Amino acid sequence: MKMAFATLLGAEASRFCSGKLPAAAGLLCSLVASSTLAQPHHVENAETPLAPTRPSPHPAPEAMPQQVPSTAESEPTALDGLPASIDTCRSAIDTAQKMTRDFPPGLLLAIAETESGRSVNGDFGPWPWTLNIAGEGRFFDSPGAALDAAQTALVDGDGNVDLGCMQISETWHSWAFPDLETMLDPLENAGYAASFLSSLFATHGNWRDAISHYHSANPARGFAYAERVLTNWRRNPEAVDFIVADESLSDVSRLAGNLVDLAEISDIESEYFVAVVVSERYEVEDAFAVKGADGRLYVSLSDLADVPFQDRYSLPLVLYGDTLLIDLGAAPSYNASLDEEANLLRITTPGEVFPKQEFQSGDVVKPEEISQRQPGGHLNYRLAGSYSDDEPLNLSAVFSAVGYWDNRTFRASALVDDDLNWKRLSTSLTIDNFEKRRQLIIGDTTTPAGRGWGGSHPIFGLSWGTNLTLDPSFSALPDYSIFGVTDIPAVARFLVDGESVGETALEPGAYEFSNLPFPDQFGDMTVAVEDIQGQVRYFKVPYIRIPDLYRVGLHTFNYGIGFKKEESDNPLGGYGNLVAAATHRVGFTDTFTGEIHGEISPGSVALGVSGDFALLDANRFLSTTLAVSYSALGTGFQAGVSYGSIKRDAPSLFSGSLQFRSEDFYLGTVKPTSLADREATRWSLRLASSFGGALPFTLNYDYRDTWAGDATHSLSAGRTWSLSEGWSLSASGSYSLRSDDRSGSITIGLSKSFGKKNAVHAHVNGAYSNGSRNLDVSLRRPKRSGTGLGYYGKISNEPNSGRIREASLGLEGESEKLNYAANVQVLKDSFDVNATVSGSIGYLDGETFMAASLNSPYLLARSGDARELPIHLNHNLLGETNSDGLLVGDGLVPFARNRVEFKPEDLGFDFSISGVEYTKTIVPVSIGGYVAEFEVKEQFPATVILVDDTGAPLPSGAVVFNTETDEAAGVTVDGMVYFENVQDGQRLEADLGRFGSCETVLRLEPDLAKFDEVGPFSCE
Repeated sequence: MKMAFATLLGAEASRFCSGKLPAAAGLLCSLVASSTLAQPHHVENAETPLAPTRPSPHPAPEAMPQQVPSTAESEPTALDGLPASIDTCRSAIDTAQKMTRDFPPGLLLAIAETESGRSVNGDFGPWPWTLNIAGEGRFFDSPGAALDAAQTALVDGDGNVDLGCMQISETWHSWAFPDLETMLDPLENAGYAASFLSSLFATHGNWRDAISHYHSANPARGFAYAERVLTNWRRNPEAVDFIVADESLSDVSRLAGNLVDLAEISDIESEYFVAVVVSERYEVEDAFAVKGADGRLYVSLSDLADVPFQDRYSLPLVLYGDTLLIDLGAAPSYNASLDEEANLLRITTPGEVFPKQEFQSGDVVKPEEISQRQPGGHLNYRLAGSYSDDEPLNLSAVFSAVGYWDNRTFRASALVDDDLNWKRLSTSLTIDNFEKRRQLIIGDTTTPAGRGWGGSHPIFGLSWGTNLTLDPSFSALPDYSIFGVTDIPAVARFLVDGESVGETALEPGAYEFSNLPFPDQFGDMTVAVEDIQGQVRYFKVPYIRIPDLYRVGLHTFNYGIGFKKEESDNPLGGYGNLVAAATHRVGFTDTFTGEIHGEISPGSVALGVSGDFALLDANRFLSTTLAVSYSALGTGFQAGVSYGSIKRDAPSLFSGSLQFRSEDFYLGTVKPTSLADREATRWSLRLASSFGGALPFTLNYDYRDTWAGDATHSLSAGRTWSLSEGWSLSASGSYSLRSDDRSGSITIGLSKSFGKKNAVHAHVNGAYSNGSRNLDVSLRRPKRSGTGLGYYGKISNEPNSGRIREASLGLEGESEKLNYAANVQVLKDSFDVNATVSGSIGYLDGETFMAASLNSPYLLARSGDARELPIHLNHNLLGETNSDGLLVGDGLVPFARNRVEFKPEDLGFDFSISGVEYTKTIVPVSIGGYVAEFEVKEQFPATVILVDDTGAPLPSGAVVFNTETDEAAGVTVDGMVYFENVQDGQRLEADLGRFGSCETVLRLEPDLAKFDEVGPFSCE
């Protein structure tokens, strides 16, 4: 089967690669050789170490290779002058280490000690004349004796032979040396090993995997070997800091332990090469799979390298020969099916094997984490037109300009009509201090309002005070989390009172939502996680949010002063009296927050205090307010109290407020001139309740009376039923009783949504009010977030006659650069047509662009040389970069960690992401632009042929560095070296070991194609 075929292939490859080879064949042998160096993983007992792991340099005698004495005179060799000494290897290794760029200190020696280490007179180190023949290690006193034994073993066909300090495999690497004597030469042996280790590091990206692949491509053997190397390496004081700093080396022991004593399978029914789909999300075009005699399925772990398992070596693994397989029948949570006709293997794994997904992390975001905002600006525009049968065409435009740099934001907006008359709407400059959570606004702003009393006045002036949103760590609201696991892709939908407030796509794996999108006040949130097979898991979260409750010692303040804005025909706006207000809030205890608020203007002076009392264990709170005013009417006051509660065991809500105002309580900014300016309301009472359980419904009551003696009582109630097949029925009623009038109404609604994707909502609503009837029928397909189209239609009947009174039809849409909407309304005797077009023109970091909307913090993503690269924002697809490698999109969440990324598998093979971080975190402020730079480079791979100044090819095993790209590659046969990216004018430096070094500059033809052979170049 596969094991026998692999053994045969290895033997044929060994014979093929042992002689003089053409260039293409040499490259093939180089690739084959890269799977292992010292111990080929196809040879039985190849994992037997020459120097077993030991806590000290003194090995157990029975574990060491056999000492072979010199009993016969050997043929003289060029190596006979070298001493039979540990220092011979050490000297050669030291030379190779110095001549190899960016090589970890002591690594080459640690590998040599693991491969050929022995103790001589109490000194432990690598022995130069060491062989391993068919898994049996031997030490020799002279190079001649070692060469004779090696040649005899090869002639007799005894098996693989490893030679020298670094135990280079003759089977897999003889093509890189002219003869066995050169292969045994300590300098040549160590130099080639250093070059090969460098190429393994370049291939696998870390030293853990480079070390393990030096021994075997089988991870079970490779990681066990790496652990033995680490034991020797840690004895070198110069290497300790490097080992501790290298994260890849930290889990070698764990990985070796995970893969020790793996079960081996041999009784099989069939082998396959199949396409694989993992968890309905990840696709692999070609993978090796096995069916056991008992029908159990297995698949190659290495062939699923692109599937993002969290820890692939913790999966249920077995060995099939030298191939590591995932056991798909190891646990009931693994589900696998093989379609032999379609050559397709479908696998569903437990979601826990994939990385955990965290959404809207509840971790505190500190001010120092806020990302640097690039200087830039944008212009938002909204063009509107309307036409009706009794009015001519009416056109208008609103322009809003925004500029931002550092911590400053400038805003200005104006209205222009069809006569080109203009009116300033607002102008302001905002300066934020994120560390101190302070904000200054100059221009159009507002005065602060009091808690439970007082109003906020629009002014042209300035406001200054605390803005806790500048530092999310000061949030006093409770945090709720939900978490779970999905085995296949799913969608999480967030619903409050049956209404969707957001949704997020989930990849297979564990997930956690730690900042749920709660609205203010109270309620129940339902989070529905529905996978692509229609299975739904529900999470219900009753919640209470207590606004403005501060922790102990927290103090905030807000001031505002300016001229009150008034309606005016002046293009610059109208202004009234000078007004000022101030508010201070302090958290006195964990459950009590107090406030003092004051207002002053030519019309009145007012001062008030309020307090919020929280009973956190019972989820109840109480707020009280007392305010006093002074004006030309005299002294007045206002007092109020409010209460709220929620029960978690039976979802229900009760809240209420009671307020009294004296007749002379006055907060106007203009001096009162008559008794008509007095306060009209005396008492006001509001009660609201929502009951869950078997009979959920809402009940509300309002009472209001005036100083004139008028009183109003209002009562309302409602309930919604969920019916079969997605239908829902709602009913509500209200009754109002006044001193001289009474009225009532009943409304019944029936609704249903059709379709799962881009659902259409149908609603029929019937109402009866004070003797009149009304029937409305509507259809709506809302526009989804991002580009797309939505529409709606509505028909209303005549209240008494039943005839159609009104019909309307509208649509709204968004393209990449525009928003658009249109509405037609037909009445009994008239009609109206309205249309709008809006968008944004932006400038950021040297780029000018158009977008549908830039109202929220937005992202400018650059993908370097890559085009049409999908960019993901917070695990959702934001869009693809355009033909210039740009993508503009809004949706960044202010003052939160936003994950911006591209997926390497979306790139073609001829792009390089070396040194590119393909995941970035952006913490934006409330508005502005942020740049995510992904400097993806297009590679230009080619094979370069190098010769020395005499025209001879550079020796195999030499290492060549591209000084422009820092890419390193090994020379193969005939001076050939493969580079992933070559460009005209790049300088190459070749490390020739003990023969020195040389360099050359590439001069490439303009019509050079990718993967061509270029050269030769003379290296001087």
